[in-house]
Amino acid sequence: MEKISVLLDPGNLNRNLVDFACYLAELTRSELTAISLDPGTNELVLAECSVESGVESACRNRGVRMRVQHDSGDPLSVVLAESRFTDMLVVEQSISINNSNTVLPGNFIKEILTKSECPVVIAPYHFYGVEEILFAWDGSAAATFAIKQFSYLFPALSDLKLTIMHVAHEQPAAVVEKKKLLEFLQTHYSYIGFRVLEGKANEELQKFLQEKKNVFVVMGAYGGRNHSGPFKHSTADLLLQTVNLPVFIAHNS
Repeated sequence: MEKISVLLDPGNLNRNLVDFACYLAELTRSELTAISLDPGTNELVLAECSVESGVESACRNRGVRMRVQHDSGDPLSVVLAESRFTDMLVVEQSISINNSNTVLPGNFIKEILTKSECPVVIAPYHFYGVEEILFAWDGSAAATFAIKQFSYLFPALSDLKLTIMHVAHEQPAAVVEKKKLLEFLQTHYSYIGFRVLEGKANEELQKFLQEKKNVFVVMGAYGGRNHSGPFKHSTADLLLQTVNLPVFIAHNS
């Protein structure tokens, strides 16, 4: 990975988000581009370090390269255009173009998750590090694609414990898919375990993650795009509302 973009609100700069984005950039040795949302004009400009002193100092302290460029226009259009030319987009679920969110994630973030042309990471409110990776896998193409993308983008996490949480299936095809997934993951990770969900996928996944602090969650497509398994956008919404963990979402177009 070479370039990570992070969406910021200069009117309410979230330093936890900045620190998390810097962590990801440092982990992957990537360049970080800050995208600043101007609440006064509802325009996006790629932020200057001199304007966002908090971003500048966080990057400097971690030795992270900060790239600056300028653009403006419709907020969603500019973010989606940026997603076409970046490896990963980092956002916080509470950011909005009109500060009218009452239910999280808001419509602006949902649009990004649905239409982004790169993987998106939802930052936690407070970041405690990463000690374990959890793949929410339901056998769908979307979930498998997300797992592959995460593995390619974060080789530095290959020595961490990996848990694959999946729904119980007894069909021969599901057994074959699980075997193939394991074979792929063994080329990337050292410690792999499976955890089977017996009840409702959403509820069981939420219970498992409720008390976790150091888990990076990986999910497939948001909004039903090429995705019909039990881990849908409603699962992502539930996790974002109830757990304080980073969530990686990617979809195959």
